[in-house]
Formats: sequence, C-alpha cells, structure tokens
Amino acid sequence: IFSAIDKYITCDWGNLCEEDKKMNEYAIKNNNDRILAKYHIDSINEDIYIITEWDRSYTTVMFCYEY
Repeated sequence: IFSAIDKYITCDWGNLCEEDKKMNEYAIKNNNDRILAKYHIDSINEDIYIITEWDRSYTTVMFCYEY
C-alpha cells in the first residue's frame, strides 16, 4: 500500500481511464475537485482506491469493495 501512496504523491494515478486522469490533473491545477486513483496491490491481490477530497482536508485509502 505504501508504494501506491508513493505513486499517488507523484501523480501516477494507477489504473484509471484517460478521462479520469485528466480530471485529476484539472483538479490539481484548479484546486477545486476531488482526486482519485486506483491501484492493484499484488501482495494481497486486491485493488485499492486513494481519494483526496476536493478541499484537500483528508485523503482516504480503501479497498475497492468498500467504495
């Protein structure tokens, strides 16, 4: 999970479609929308989401089945 967080910090959005990646870039540039990323964690064979709220007040890491 820590490697996914490292990717997230460097704007590697993982397994998202191009449209969602562009939305993330727009959100960062304009500081006005949430940021979402999805990664596969091989060691546990699960996907996770990392989501930062639009106001940057908090970031959540969750399994896909929790979304």
